[in-house]
Amino acid sequence: MSFKGFITSVILGLVLAIISIWNFRVSLYILGVFYIIKGALQFINKDYYNKLLYFMNVDRYKAYELKGKEFKKYIKSDPISDFIVAFLFIYVGYKAKLPVNSIRYPLMVFLFITLDYLIETNAMIKSEKWEDYKKKSILTAMVMILAVFILLK
Repeated sequence: MSFKGFITSVILGLVLAIISIWNFRVSLYILGVFYIIKGALQFINKDYYNKLLYFMNVDRYKAYELKGKEFKKYIKSDPISDFIVAFLFIYVGYKAKLPVNSIRYPLMVFLFITLDYLIETNAMIKSEKWEDYKKKSILTAMVMILAVFILLK
């Protein structure tokens, strides 16, 4: 994992955490709009989409490019899933009931972004086959989501 990739993740996490201190709903709306843009770029312009992926997680992008054709056949991004995630973020932002002066939500946003970077990068780099990647990324993502829910209680 590169320093640049990790710092990008930390900075994005901190920016959204600071925004969520001000208004948690706005940070979820920003994430929703981001995923809408990501999904739309896959339909409109694949080059800009690849540049966005490179900016988001340079280490995962480089590791993915080194993988074989069979791996890329089964592991690829889907614009429909980006739209589903986007509307999920927007819906949760709309329905969120927030306690005043809570540090839990900014911490959750920061941890979610930073841990997602670490999990995805580690799973992509260490996986030899696409099945290994699926197992590593899904299991660790489930643990990450469980940790976020525990943090919210």
